[in-house]
Amino acid sequence: MNKLFIWSSLLFSCFVLQAPAQKPKKAENWIDAAVKQKSELRSKLAGSGMPVVSSFVKAKQKAEPISADLTGLEELVLITSAGPDGNDWDWGTWANAKLIKADGSFVWLEELDPYFWFSGSGSISKEGDLYGNPLTIGGKPYEHSVLCHADGVMIYALDEEFVRFEAEVGLADQSTVGSVYFRVQNVFPKEEVAQLVAKYPKEMGTFSAHVDALETWLSSTDASLEKETILTMTAGLKDNSYFKNAVREIEKESNVDTQIRKYLELYEKAYHVCELQADLEWLKVESVSLAFDDMKK
Repeated sequence: MNKLFIWSSLLFSCFVLQAPAQKPKKAENWIDAAVKQKSELRSKLAGSGMPVVSSFVKAKQKAEPISADLTGLEELVLITSAGPDGNDWDWGTWANAKLIKADGSFVWLEELDPYFWFSGSGSISKEGDLYGNPLTIGGKPYEHSVLCHADGVMIYALDEEFVRFEAEVGLADQSTVGSVYFRVQNVFPKEEVAQLVAKYPKEMGTFSAHVDALETWLSSTDASLEKETILTMTAGLKDNSYFKNAVREIEKESNVDTQIRKYLELYEKAYHVCELQADLEWLKVESVSLAFDDMKK
């Protein structure tokens, strides 16, 4: 046998034996899956010019106009989201809301029924407030309206029949406090949320207790909900300076997906710290110190 061949074989065998083993691929966790899903939904929304989001509308303010292009869309998703002050009295109202066809004719929103909906009050109200009274926003009366208490969602089938949606949005004047963000979009990720919950039941179950609706969170196009969740969670800590500083650092990130990932990682830390503080509430440090002193004596 050729000596050169033998030596080559021996050298190759040594290389194979000594070559470092490849590191196993890191398994995907719930944060990886959430970041990926939010990125895909954000691209899908942007392709249709969605979402259209109102400013932060507060109680007793005048209604503000909102509109969206519906050309070629199969669904209309209307979302009322609570502001950082919670959802008490968040009587989010779509006033004078209408769906306009290409020929200029239109249908009032209250003439249609959503095929899927949920409301923070347990019901939706057409042409009036939740108590059946005539509806006014900022002192202005509205004959046509659909009220969906935040946090709420209404999904309407369009079948590409309409080209535009127009409305005035605000809180019914019966709301003495409250604040709402209004969102118009074309997708609502029920199936995506169901898949995440099925794959990561423990993590998603815990996280859902800190966000108002997983579907609204997953279809949000920035990291503001993650940020608000952390600040709200850690507000009750005896010292939350670490989390405030961490949030300020994450805000400097220019990439949205990076922001979301870092906020979710910070959320996990915040959750464990809050749990630990709650578990140790019964522990009196001074009493333990005195006990140790007695033991030393």
